Amino acid sequence: GRLIFSSPSAVADYYMEDLRHLETETAVLVLLDNRMALIREEILSLGTVNCTLLSPREIFVRALRWGAVNIVLLHNHPSGDVTPSREDIQTTRRCIEAGKIMDIPCLDHVIVGGGNSDYYSFRESGMVDFTNEKISMTAEQILRVNESNSTYKGGTETMPENGRKDDLFVPD
Repeated sequence: GRLIFSSPSAVADYYMEDLRHLETETAVLVLLDNRMALIREEILSLGTVNCTLLSPREIFVRALRWGAVNIVLLHNHPSGDVTPSREDIQTTRRCIEAGKIMDIPCLDHVIVGGGNSDYYSFRESGMVDFTNEKISMTAEQILRVNESNSTYKGGTETMPENGRKDDLFVPD
């Protein structure tokens, strides 16, 4: 009976009670297998009250050591204000990118407020892009753009004599 998390918010709910009573900023790395079952949790840092900088290197060394397939980051804001700092946003982006390269997706970064039950999920907020396809999609789009430029040179030279690009746009 390993603990299985059905969603990032389930992770937040589970850890919220522990994290919201802490007086210093603490970051927790949750290591999950392919079924989203908990492998283990690691305390990454016990920071000062407002400054926990996480290194992707530290995170992925631990993820690899324990054979994690997915990870979720959590940390608390003892002040109670769960608004992410610029460092939080930067750290989250770096972890997502590193996760894509390492093939260990960072599924979410959750900030829990001190004393109350507020939380902030980067995934739910849509502030950063968690899609794994981003990199390959962009590469495909770049290739497509290059193909179409060399084929059509802007689309004017290859226009048929009758002035219609193709039959889909024939007016009634």
